[in-house]
Amino acid sequence: ARFNKNSEAKMSNNTCSPSTVFAWVGFILVNSAFSAIIVWGAFQAWPLGFVLSLGYSVFLFYIAGRLEKKIEGSDSQDENTSNVADNEVGDDDDGIRLLMSLTYALAVLGIGVTGSFLPINLFQCDGFLAYNGNFVGKWSANVSSFPQDVQSWALNDEMYSPSSFVFLPNQGTTLFSGENGTEDLGYGRRPWIISEPGSAPELISPYLLCADDFVLLTNDTDDTACFVGDVSNKTRDQPYYCQTNGISCFDGNSVQSISANAPEHLFANNGTLWFKARSPESWEKLIYSLNPNTAETTLHSAYTSNEEGSGGYHINSDCDEQNSRYMAITTFFVTALPVFAASIALWRKKCVSSMVVTGYGGLSAMVTTLYVTIDPTVSNLDEMLKWWFPLSSAIWLASAVILFLANRLREGSFAWSVNVGGIVFFVGMIILIGVPGEHDELWRWVALNFFCILPLVALGVITNAALGLVYGAVGILIDVYRITSLLTKGVDENFALPIRFIVLAAAGFGLGYLGLILSRNQDHIQASISGWSNRLPGWLRKVDKEPPSGDEENTPIQKNDCKSEKNTNGLALTGVEIS
Repeated sequence: ARFNKNSEAKMSNNTCSPSTVFAWVGFILVNSAFSAIIVWGAFQAWPLGFVLSLGYSVFLFYIAGRLEKKIEGSDSQDENTSNVADNEVGDDDDGIRLLMSLTYALAVLGIGVTGSFLPINLFQCDGFLAYNGNFVGKWSANVSSFPQDVQSWALNDEMYSPSSFVFLPNQGTTLFSGENGTEDLGYGRRPWIISEPGSAPELISPYLLCADDFVLLTNDTDDTACFVGDVSNKTRDQPYYCQTNGISCFDGNSVQSISANAPEHLFANNGTLWFKARSPESWEKLIYSLNPNTAETTLHSAYTSNEEGSGGYHINSDCDEQNSRYMAITTFFVTALPVFAASIALWRKKCVSSMVVTGYGGLSAMVTTLYVTIDPTVSNLDEMLKWWFPLSSAIWLASAVILFLANRLREGSFAWSVNVGGIVFFVGMIILIGVPGEHDELWRWVALNFFCILPLVALGVITNAALGLVYGAVGILIDVYRITSLLTKGVDENFALPIRFIVLAAAGFGLGYLGLILSRNQDHIQASISGWSNRLPGWLRKVDKEPPSGDEENTPIQKNDCKSEKNTNGLALTGVEIS
């Protein structure tokens, strides 16, 4: 492996070429249109969606093959043309190569989408909303029996702006949703009360989170404020996400809460609270009313059967763990395994660089379906995936670097590995370690920097992988933000702003100086890594033949190399060149 000083500029120019940009835009637009047609077909009848998806996958393979033929013809013409400089690769050729790689990737994913129609529709389990082409029933409410104001509210499904506060006139107090500016910052949104003007806000309950959509129920003497939120009675200081699972009502002295499935659009009428919530079996909105004094809830929507309907969602209540296992096994063989096998075949036979990404996706799907086969209750699936993605992506990145330095992995495949594997690793490590977000212990921040941010920065420095450096830089920005929040915790706002200024300025100058040092020593670092790669075992390292002219810079690609993946690739941002 060798690091070409001129390759970074060359790669940058190719990456920003008009043909590459418009290839991306055209790819997104065309496939969005076809995806909409497939979804439409699936909602009409799942066999129609299956046929459309299969036909589109075959069409994509055909288009990718035609693009590959065009690239081979262009390469043959270039090889027969004398005095063609190494950096004079046509922009159109770069765009075609990128488009071919993306088309192959989408075609392989199309195999998985097509196969997924079978297990989703043949094995219908609770928790899976399977489209079977026939309504078995629907929810509806007799809106005409409601008070006039409630009728208008019930028929209005348009977007609305929930209120984040409410004033209780009889008590002279204000109830609002907010954060205390320190440990709740960005996560808490707890319900607070101001008892009288000038007094400090107080929490009405430490167990209520994510408060929103405040409404007032009032009469001549008493006021009650109701709002939606998380009523799980968890004393989390920093919940990972807000979960709206209930309604709470506060009368100025005490709080009563009820559970509901994603309640929203609260409406007060004559001392009664009306709200909409989702059905446990589907996404349909049901209408409820609540008596805030007794916490009694009344469902006003009724379920009616419609066996002769034209389409809808069906839940098979008889599904058991064994049926879930059948669904997972079928998914493994008709979706996950075909995607993985097709990716390996195209990567080995045609050197399609994007196949490293689809192959990883297929492998992840295989692992997931195998887990569900073993444990159909999926009791710890989230925990398994929390470990799988960061660990597997770390192995992916490490293998890509070693194979790249050993001259076994071409630059296009390495670029896809770094760009996609890097973001999977970065996000996966954040979720696994729990910062920023669910936790805030010091050791977790140290672990994030040592096991995630530093490796990404090292990856970028060693290989000139621009996105590797970007991911590492984002991690450093998160560190700076956390340090700033820690130093300003509990500090008066008049002093907090100067502290933020000093910390941010010092971090900015420090990172700039660090970047300068790394830039000055990058050649030495890369030379050391290149020397280490030269000592790799012979069975691992691929040694190219010396060019007859002795000119390494203009060495043509060997005849047994894949023409579909040159060293210039539309996605590559690495600045590293393999000879």
